[in-house]
Amino acid sequence: MNTSDTPVTRPLTVALKATLLTALYVLGIWYATAFVVGPSSVTLFWPAAGVGFAAVVGFGPRWAAIIPAAVLVAHLSFVSVPVGFVPFSMLGNLLGALAGATVLHVARTMTPHRSISVLAILGGALAMSAVAAAIGTAGLLTAGMVPAAGAAAAFMKWALGDLLGIACVAPTLLLLVARTYRGKDAPLRSDYAPMAERAVWVLTCAGAYLFLFWVGSQDTAYALGMVAFPLALLVWAAFRFGRLWTAVSTAAAVFVVTSLTGLGLSAFRSPESTLDTLLLLAFLNVFAILPLMLMETIHGQRVGGRRSLRLLAEAAHAQHAQLEDLVAERTRQLDEANHQLEEASQTDVLTGLRNRRYAARQLPLDVAFYAREARSPHALPHALFFALVDIDHFKRINDTLGHKAGDDVLQQFALVLAGLVRSSDYAIRWGGEEFLLVLRPMPGESVETIGARICSEVAAHRFRATGHAPLSITCSVGFAEQALASEAVDLHWEHMVELADAALYWVKHHGRNNWAVLSAAPGVTLDTLVARLRDGTQAAVDDGLAAVRTGKRTG
Repeated sequence: MNTSDTPVTRPLTVALKATLLTALYVLGIWYATAFVVGPSSVTLFWPAAGVGFAAVVGFGPRWAAIIPAAVLVAHLSFVSVPVGFVPFSMLGNLLGALAGATVLHVARTMTPHRSISVLAILGGALAMSAVAAAIGTAGLLTAGMVPAAGAAAAFMKWALGDLLGIACVAPTLLLLVARTYRGKDAPLRSDYAPMAERAVWVLTCAGAYLFLFWVGSQDTAYALGMVAFPLALLVWAAFRFGRLWTAVSTAAAVFVVTSLTGLGLSAFRSPESTLDTLLLLAFLNVFAILPLMLMETIHGQRVGGRRSLRLLAEAAHAQHAQLEDLVAERTRQLDEANHQLEEASQTDVLTGLRNRRYAARQLPLDVAFYAREARSPHALPHALFFALVDIDHFKRINDTLGHKAGDDVLQQFALVLAGLVRSSDYAIRWGGEEFLLVLRPMPGESVETIGARICSEVAAHRFRATGHAPLSITCSVGFAEQALASEAVDLHWEHMVELADAALYWVKHHGRNNWAVLSAAPGVTLDTLVARLRDGTQAAVDDGLAAVRTGKRTG
């Protein structure tokens, strides 16, 4: 459970946060008045502005309430000013912070990921400085703290002091408390300098500040030029370290320089004229803002580099996926084309039925399956039937009506046969006017019904040939029967076809327009029967190797 969200701890957390921010604000006022007070009662550096700005931006507008409270505490305790100036001081700092936060919020909405950038902070800082300086200067004039002629200078010093305070303090506080951008384009730890380089930087920085303090203690007019050393270190940090490191380093550098000035070391004397004050403030603002701008530029380049790499990787991945999809589509099309070619190679062009190529491929599988099923202890006493169906006197149609009429008859005959078999059976154009029917295992007596039905349906159908009167034709059907029993031996589909052909031959020689079933006699194998059938069907029957069942001739 997250205790920070409980009813008891949440008010306590808010109170502690408000107390801490108020204390920081008061501390910033004390530092400014104790170290860097310039002429005309305007401080040179106002760190409290950065604290107030960060509080409103980081936690919301309601936290602006700490600003007038902290200002009032400071005026009642250690900052003595005319009573008439206090309301202006409180209102200026309050409205300035709200104005700056509003500008920053607008700037954030126009940046990617709605992140807090240094540019957005500077935009808000300028707005806050201008508003606070305008109200504060009005208070100085009202309280008689500056003459009317010095209003412009007071405004500039107030604005530059606030701007320096925000640039110095706000980035560090906001990077500490605000949710920084942690998206998929955020720089990695490996993008920054290793710990060894950080240690070298810290030691170099300590040496530079000691040197700066020593130079400041000497009576030289060029000591301020030595701040180039800390500035170089800040540039180093902006290039090699993270944003928080650079922001903290910049704040520390500004505090060091302003403290040396406040201490009044011989080379860092407080400015005595308005021009000196403005020049010093302008220099300090450049000193503080330059590393931050450079830091933001480098950070943007890191994020941009990561984004470019990510986009390239995503583009490569998308291209790879597109290529895979294309290959898959081409493979599917190739498979479909191969399937269509395979179907075409196994389909009779004229009738649309399967052809002998299909039979050679499919029949071994079917016969093997039926043979396995026959060996099952629960197999039914069924028989496997093949049937060869032949159109009677088909040659007459071709000779008298032409081959086009013959093709018409074949097409219609195929449709009749396809309509007579079950969905699990199939019809094959075996060649010419012969068709092979493969019937799944069924009771032996069922074949008589099927044979009679085929003959009667064909005889009753009127076949239409283009340009000719409807035709009536008949057919002959020869069935091959093989009983399927648990002791059945291996079946060979070629033998079944030869047996059906022998049965058809028997029907042809016994008047046509009929059906006959030829089966091996008990104890006779298909191999033996097929070998004997080469001498004629009747010879096999006479020898007792085969049995013939036939229907009553219908015409």
